[in-house]
Amino acid sequence: MGWSIFLTKQVLNWVGSLDDVMFDHYEAARQELEARGPGLGRPWVDSLRASRQSNMKELRIPGANAHRRTGLMELYETSQSVHPRGGYDKSRVAAVRKKMRSVERAYRLAELREAQQLNQTELGNKIGIGQRTVSKIEHGEIERSRIETIRKYVEALGGEIQVVARFGDEAYTIA
Repeated sequence: MGWSIFLTKQVLNWVGSLDDVMFDHYEAARQELEARGPGLGRPWVDSLRASRQSNMKELRIPGANAHRRTGLMELYETSQSVHPRGGYDKSRVAAVRKKMRSVERAYRLAELREAQQLNQTELGNKIGIGQRTVSKIEHGEIERSRIETIRKYVEALGGEIQVVARFGDEAYTIA
């Protein structure tokens, strides 16, 4: 099921004022929200708690300063959608979505750590790495981390890691 996003006039003006980099981030978040619906959360969007409308979302754009970071969007379950600029660079937006999914996964790791009432330094000490490395993992820089470091991180929080290699429709668990 797809979701359509309706933008207020103020948000349309805001979107029109974004530079290309910020617009690519906006478009990636808009597409993710349209695809996944109101269940989508941080780091992509936040729910508006004081809104009279139940499906209002606040868009979060990483790297933007505070007054340019958010826009309000309302979701409706429908098949109609209008793009605010009429078009965008699909390859740039796809790259932003891929990066943001990595950030989203890392954000979940930080939430798990916080739920165990550990700060980054404490977790780092527990698994023999520095706070800075924990921070990098929690900011989506997992690709540069060793599998052993990620395994220790996950196990310190009570989890288990699996390494799966995918080749088309086939998947092989290798660790």
